[in-house]
Amino acid sequence: MRLHFTLDTPATPEQAFRAFTDFGARRLEVWKITLDPSTYRVLEHGETNALVCEGTPRFGIWNIERYDWSEPGHVTWATEHSNYCRGGGAEVRIAPAEGGGSRLTVTWGHDAGVGVRGTAVFWLQHLLARRLLPGRWAAAMARAAAMDDGARPPEP
Repeated sequence: MRLHFTLDTPATPEQAFRAFTDFGARRLEVWKITLDPSTYRVLEHGETNALVCEGTPRFGIWNIERYDWSEPGHVTWATEHSNYCRGGGAEVRIAPAEGGGSRLTVTWGHDAGVGVRGTAVFWLQHLLARRLLPGRWAAAMARAAAMDDGARPPEP
């Protein structure tokens, strides 16, 4: 399953890029709706790449993702190991939007599920991701922009 969407956000391209490439404690705040603190671990971190274990709250699922941001305005990640899917990842292109903010062009998805639970989660994602993911990412970008502006991040 692959999902393609475009998202306009008030976050500047720099703020959006940082939201995807900052693997410190700030990441847990920016992505708090979709990132489970109990599974989050940075396994490796370099100048333009990272290997990170990330999970989703309430589902007990996790992926070990290899992130790369060696190209300006372009972030990719690929699933190296997962407890529910056979692979996948995402590509995000970040560009200035007309009138300010930024435009994200996203391709995201996971391959077939592993086992009964993984297959159920895979099909649930297939049914709900098109409706939920863009909104969740828009909220994360709003939190990233607010944090950089010194304002209190909006609640989900």
